[in-house]
Amino acid sequence: NKEEISAKAASMNLTLAGVDIYDPATYEEMDAMVASFVERRKGKATEEDARKILKDENYFGTMLVYMGKAHGLVSGAAHSTADTVRPALQIIKTKPGVTKTSGVFIMVREEEKYVFADCAINIAPNSQDLAEIGIESAKTAELFGIDPRVAMLSFSTKG
Repeated sequence: NKEEISAKAASMNLTLAGVDIYDPATYEEMDAMVASFVERRKGKATEEDARKILKDENYFGTMLVYMGKAHGLVSGAAHSTADTVRPALQIIKTKPGVTKTSGVFIMVREEEKYVFADCAINIAPNSQDLAEIGIESAKTAELFGIDPRVAMLSFSTKG
């Protein structure tokens, strides 16, 4: 709700200048979004399904990214990892040539930046999975101007 967001920002002395706020309930391009969703999910969602699904903020936000209306989606604090990642896997999908989905956290402390990879998705990755996760996480680090140096941490709960 645009009014609620604007009021919250004002109460925190934050400016929303240059920020576009989209509300799924009033989004003017919903028909185009629905059509794009149905096309992307060929045979898996009707127009009626899409209209219902796109009321969910994770699906709506993921479609904004897919359609080029947003650069990214911040979610997870109020949603499970599965509810956050599922729309991205269904709509955006994985990068060509990548077989394992993983995530990263970017931690910033003063001038230091760190990337922590796959802290929430893969429960028991094998050596091939770990190699791919390390390589793709290094590429992500580079996108954020971080010179990647990859370290693998291992633990065992089996003695």
